[in-house]
Amino acid sequence: MERADRSEERVFRYLSSLPDDWLVVWGYRYQDSQCETREGDFLVLGPRGGLLVIEVKGYEHLMLNPDGSWGGVHDNPFQQLDAQWFSIINALNDRNSGLKMTVCRALALPNIQRKRALDLPSLVGSEGLVLAQEDLFNFTEFWEQCFQRFPHFYPNAASRKLFLQSSWGRGFSQPAGAVYSDYLDTEIDRLTRARFPVLDHLPSYRRFAITGAAGSGKTWLLIDLALRWAGRDDGPSQRVLLLCYNKALHQTLSEVLRRLVRNHKIAKQAAQRIEVRSWESLVEEMYQQLEMPYRPPGDSAGKIRYFGEEVPAALELALEEGRIAPRYDALVVDEAQDHSTQAGTLHHGWWSLYLALLHSPEEAQLAAAYDVGQRPSYWSNGDFEEAQLLQLLGAGAIRLHCPAPRRYTRQIAAWLADVAARVGFPFEVSDAELAALPHGFPVELHEAPDDQDAIIAAEAVAIRWIEEGLAAPEEILVIGVSNDRRKHALGATFAGHPLVELSERSSRQIAYISGGRCKGLESLAVILIGFGDLNKLEPSYQQTFFLAASRARQHLAVFTTVADQ
Repeated sequence: MERADRSEERVFRYLSSLPDDWLVVWGYRYQDSQCETREGDFLVLGPRGGLLVIEVKGYEHLMLNPDGSWGGVHDNPFQQLDAQWFSIINALNDRNSGLKMTVCRALALPNIQRKRALDLPSLVGSEGLVLAQEDLFNFTEFWEQCFQRFPHFYPNAASRKLFLQSSWGRGFSQPAGAVYSDYLDTEIDRLTRARFPVLDHLPSYRRFAITGAAGSGKTWLLIDLALRWAGRDDGPSQRVLLLCYNKALHQTLSEVLRRLVRNHKIAKQAAQRIEVRSWESLVEEMYQQLEMPYRPPGDSAGKIRYFGEEVPAALELALEEGRIAPRYDALVVDEAQDHSTQAGTLHHGWWSLYLALLHSPEEAQLAAAYDVGQRPSYWSNGDFEEAQLLQLLGAGAIRLHCPAPRRYTRQIAAWLADVAARVGFPFEVSDAELAALPHGFPVELHEAPDDQDAIIAAEAVAIRWIEEGLAAPEEILVIGVSNDRRKHALGATFAGHPLVELSERSSRQIAYISGGRCKGLESLAVILIGFGDLNKLEPSYQQTFFLAASRARQHLAVFTTVADQ
């Protein structure tokens, strides 16, 4: 309601007075003939079947240009209405069943009476599509006039199920919590996408450094940049490497990429030219291409030695001998602070190896998103230097800073800001920035005498989220201190559902991951277990606690135990 057009609000007031057997959708998305996602105003489902597509316009949108034509700031509203109408007809009736939904359309003019509306030159010949002020007041009468033209197809109450089974109608059979959860996710995505247009003004730049705190939209901006480079139409198609450090983030980046392009045909084509890799999977591929045996040890100490000493030495030698073959045209790196700029004798550390994978490293498009404050404090901070990364990107690189969080509800962002201030972590949000975030649910804080009681309480919260439709099991992420969940008294199930590693999660399963491996991830709902009192944690664990909590988009529950104090 806060962002709604006043004309839409007026239409909604009329429609909200209809009896309960009328169903009204205010604000929906549809795909136009170019497979681009658009937004429409209202869909109204009648009690005896029939669907009315309503586009709302104020008086100022009905003015023709001086020469009597549409165009410029006066686009033809009937073309927009027709696009919505055709899209919805095709979506609802493209089924094998014998049922067909009768769909009509109307241009709502809530501030104009019919007599005055029909005097407008722009409405000549379209009188039957006009839903004027008095028609809204007598909406059911207007409805019958629309649908009585189709006596062979209307009424047909059975056809209502076509709409109720569609993406627009499913919300009426969902719990209220699920509907509100969908709304929150849509708002969070909208706020995050709002950063994208800045790239429209920088089409000729080839190097970018993107900074910002947790949840500020760095990753989405980086992926949008990768899609632009992969889908460029001013030359041959580009093959883009989208690189991150940890395996879990690899999976998340792939999911975010699919999410961003799912309703865009052209973007889907560009996404096929983007290869998402974790640092380890890239190393494995390089070993295979060099025909070298790739055998990482199973124990932690062995892995540290293998990836910290043996792998860098082997790849450095391959680079010196010119045996690393280029295969990409552009490189984008997420969580770039985790990729060392110093390693062995390589001039740019691991980045020297990444550059070797590019066909034209001096001219190639490069982008890095990072937050120095999120580099684990237990790592050697001297291995990454922002100055060295900026030197690699070059003096002409565009530096974009994402100043405010976009991934969270208002309550989670405010709580995170308070935690960050207490532990000296970089995460600031102004009152105005908080007000711009969608209103969500309070952060839940619980204290239990021991781990077992904490698990029981945490499972109760997860069960409530699932039963109220606030989160599906696969949208819940449990984050603990230890890589071994058994140390937190967690077993094979949680809240009545399988509890699995994030990389193994599928439908109806809840995922577990340790705080040290969760950076860069996001989840609709997050449960934190086993961290203890924040004020008594060592600085490295305070950092991990904050990063773990900042993975939550809508729901966050924190469980501490007296034993962990």
